[in-house]
Parts: sequence; C-alpha cells; structure tokens
Amino acid sequence: MTFPPTILAITIPRTGDFEVIEQTMIAFPEQKSNEIVVKIAYGGVNTIDTYFRKGIDPVKSFPQVLGEEASGVIVALPTNENVLNDDWYKLRDYKVGGKVSVYGLGVFAEYVSHPWQSVFPVPDEVTPEIAAGALCHALTLVTAMTESYDVKKDDIIFVHTVAGGLGLLFTAYAKSRGATVIGTTSSSEKAELARSY
Repeated sequence: MTFPPTILAITIPRTGDFEVIEQTMIAFPEQKSNEIVVKIAYGGVNTIDTYFRKGIDPVKSFPQVLGEEASGVIVALPTNENVLNDDWYKLRDYKVGGKVSVYGLGVFAEYVSHPWQSVFPVPDEVTPEIAAGALCHALTLVTAMTESYDVKKDDIIFVHTVAGGLGLLFTAYAKSRGATVIGTTSSSEKAELARSY
C-alpha cells in the first residue's frame, strides 16, 4: 500500500485556550518494526487533552498532536519477527483492514503508528464511534478491577458517581463477576439507570 507523504492532524503549537488548537499538515508517521499503522476514523476526547492544551501536564515538544484514544483500521502490521511470534500478539489476531482502538498520545491524525501493545482489536458489534470513546475508560476499569483489586463473586464494591460513564462500566463489570454494587448518585433517575446495569 502506498501512503501519502503528509497527513492532517489536530495539534497545538503552544499551550493556551481553545484558540491554540489547529489543523496542521505533518509528515506521515514513520513505522518502527514493532508498530501497527492505523488509519484513524474517530477520536475520543478526554480530560488529559485539555491538560496538555492548558499546560497542566507538560508537553515534550511543539507542535503536539492531541488525542489519547481513537479508532480506525489497520493498514500496516509490524515487521519484527519477535513481535510476530509473540503469543500475546498472535492472540489479538491482527489483520490489515481489521477494526481497532489505539491508545497513546498523538492519535488525532489521519494515520498513526503505535506499538502493537497499544492497539486493541474491536469486535464487529462495537461501532467505531463507541470504540474511539471507550478505550481509556475500559483500560481504567480493567486496571482497577483486575490489577488493583481482582473483583470476585460475593464481593461488595462501592462506586462513587455510579451513574456516570465510568461508574456504569464499573457497575456492569462488577456485576458480571458476581459482585454486589453500592453506589452514590445525585438523583433517583440516575439511580434507576445504574440499577438497570
């Protein structure tokens, strides 16, 4: 496949308010041997994007391409033999044309090249729009409910703001593992929403 020499990206040339956000022409990303190249379709906007823009979190260099999560399709696979023979790599069953989500700074561009460990296959039943906006939440969920504490059957889990986006994910996941969820919310309508999960 032939790639364009330049692509469009959403960048900031310096920190500041909304006016610093620009559409910029940048070089096509150079693929390292352990990376997957993805043609981006959708991006998910997160609080961290605001932090970089405002300078709350440091930016290494400018212009900085924004975005930490996106979805798209694979256009090039890694070439490194160690990667191609890795059991975890094989388990993900990557294919050119496959739907994926990408996690990592700088994904608000037409194409990105990221390490394969930061690229996640997306099931057919999940739309690209949902895949672009759910990855950071999903990674937070998995880290909190499997690595920080492995939620098990009969556990009682407390979820603050249970009817928020992340709260609903925590609730559904905890219940799928047989745990009981107790949560806080600001209204009876939101409580009903949380109960429906």
